[in-house]
Formats: sequence, structure tokens, C-alpha cells
Amino acid sequence: MIVDSSALIPLSRIGSLDLLRRMYRRVRTTRDVYRECVEEGAARPGADALREAFDRWIEVVEPPRGAARLAAAEGIEPADASLLLLCEKAEDTLLTNDDHLIRVARARGIRGRWLTGAVLAATRKGLLTPAEAKELVTRLVGEGLWLSPEVFVAVLDAIEEMNASPR
Repeated sequence: MIVDSSALIPLSRIGSLDLLRRMYRRVRTTRDVYRECVEEGAARPGADALREAFDRWIEVVEPPRGAARLAAAEGIEPADASLLLLCEKAEDTLLTNDDHLIRVARARGIRGRWLTGAVLAATRKGLLTPAEAKELVTRLVGEGLWLSPEVFVAVLDAIEEMNASPR
């Protein structure tokens, strides 16, 4: 899984970064995202957890060349372009909460997963109980993860359906 800062930062703010390690065999990102999360975000809540995760289990990868050119062509940040290039090279999925980035990724044939989709998948796998998943999504939104009210309700409803269905 290739991870964007828009997924890493909210999870770090609520102390739930470890969900990614439990969920995915390999978690990678680019040097640009590392800089955004650790160096530029050193004073943010969750920065210590991010630094520790980068030291221990999030792999920082140099992306293929061409991020600036791709960023200009697609109207995205160079850090986002570096993620797309890495996903293409590695043939891996992008985890993000950035609407524009996921649209560009999908237009380029890259599999994209929303952070909320990862929470739902973790619940289906039994890594989170439905109650834990609802609490996690609520805390993410409380700490600044932007979800439209419709998406927030749909995610909570999907979790509730998992709670109601027999295992």
C-alpha cells in the first residue's frame, strides 16, 4: 500500500497509525510525503507517532523521475505526483483522503482506496469491531478528517450493517 499524508496525518492525530501496519503487509510512501509529515509537520499533533512509524515500519521510497512534469500536467502537488508515479511503478494501491488525488489516480488506472474504505476493510477482516470502527471514524472526523455528512452517515451505516450481519 502506498500512503498519502492525507491518510497518515489523521490516523496519527488519534493514535491509530498502527492500523495500517496491521492491515497491510507493506506500507510505503515517498520522501516528499515524509517531509510533509515529519519535517514540515513537526509541531502538529501526532508528529511523534509519525516519526516513530517512519523509523520503524513505514518505508520511504524514492519515486521515479518526472513528478514535477506530472504535477504540472495534472494540476496536483509534486508530492502527490510522486505518489502516483510510485504506484504506477510498483503496481500498488494508493491510500488517501484527497478527492482530487484519487480522481487523478483512477483516471491513470491506479487503484485508489479512501481512508474510510480502509477502516471498513479492517472491520470486515476482524481487525476492528464495528464499535471500534465507528469510534475511529468519529474520532477521525473530530480531529479534522473531512467527510461530507452524507459520506459520514453512509460509512457509519455500512459499519452498522456489519454489526447486524452474522459472522
